[in-house]
This record gives sequence, C-alpha cells and structure tokens, in this order.
Amino acid sequence: MRCLRLQPFERHHLPLAEPWFLDADTQRWLGGPAWPRQMLDRTDRPLADFRGAAETGRYRWLDETASPAPAGLLDQAGFGALAS
Repeated sequence: MRCLRLQPFERHHLPLAEPWFLDADTQRWLGGPAWPRQMLDRTDRPLADFRGAAETGRYRWLDETASPAPAGLLDQAGFGALAS
C-alpha cells in the first residue's frame, strides 16, 4: 500500500503548480493559473468567518508521492462553530 506524502506548498513551488491550472477543466472548477499564487497570498490574512463558521486555519500541501514530479495540490481551510 502506498502512502500519500505531503509537504507544505510554498512560493518556490509555483512554477510546478501554475501550469496545472492552464487546463480548461481545472479552470472551470478551481480557477486559472493565478489561483495557486492567490492561495499563498491569503495565507497571511487574518482568519475570518464563512457561512456561519469560524475559520480555524489555512493549509496548503503539495503531494510529493510521485516524486520527483509532484502529483497534486491540496488547499484546505479548517472551520469550527461560532460561539453564540
């Protein structure tokens, strides 16, 4: 069984990930080649509320399972219930 190996997605990874977003289906569902850079730009913004939940963290990961060529990019935001 193969395990998924992740590493933090950082600015020096942009040349690897941006071309993935030139694909028409990727652009339709996720956005264009500017999307990976926008994800990183949002990393340092204050956490916010979204649809009634408090954002608890932002995480970006690069899948290096298929090393030396990364196979994917994961963008995750954590949310918890707002205090009433």
